[in-house]
Amino acid sequence: MDQLGSQFKDLPDGFIALVLTDAEEMLKTNITILKELTKQDHIGLYITVNQPYKRLLQLLDNNKIPTDRMFFIDCVTRMAGGTSKRENNCIFIASPSGLTELGIAISQALESFPDKKKYIYMDALSTLIIYNTAGSIAKFSHFIMSKIKILGVSGVFIAARKEVDEQLIAQIAQFCDKVIRT
Repeated sequence: MDQLGSQFKDLPDGFIALVLTDAEEMLKTNITILKELTKQDHIGLYITVNQPYKRLLQLLDNNKIPTDRMFFIDCVTRMAGGTSKRENNCIFIASPSGLTELGIAISQALESFPDKKKYIYMDALSTLIIYNTAGSIAKFSHFIMSKIKILGVSGVFIAARKEVDEQLIAQIAQFCDKVIRT
């Protein structure tokens, strides 16, 4: 896993990486990458499709990952019937099936960040497959990745290798600068 973190050390600003990992390694992969990303002086937009915001904050805190320069978009809490009381650094969207709502939230968040050095981090692109068609996810990925390239923002998108078919991986990979298989 340390080798994984080192793959992010020398990437230029504005890179886009797709990280394919085993589902059982998803949490460990997320922690490893986030530890490296938060060492840099960037502001991060964390899109959580797997963990409710409150639980995610506990996980990050337990792993000594600072969240003071992160903003969150939570796609889980409202869908699961949890309390989505307004937070200073979190937007709660209705569900992972709301790709249009998610795209708008991402655009608004990125444009509101004052820092020039930013990154987007999506913890489980593969989870979107449960709620959307492969074609919708490919279109959404193209939109988001094009948007962040235009804005000069870096992006890291995590997917569980066996939960995403090779055709969708190939479609998404063509928008990325680097595909990392753990």
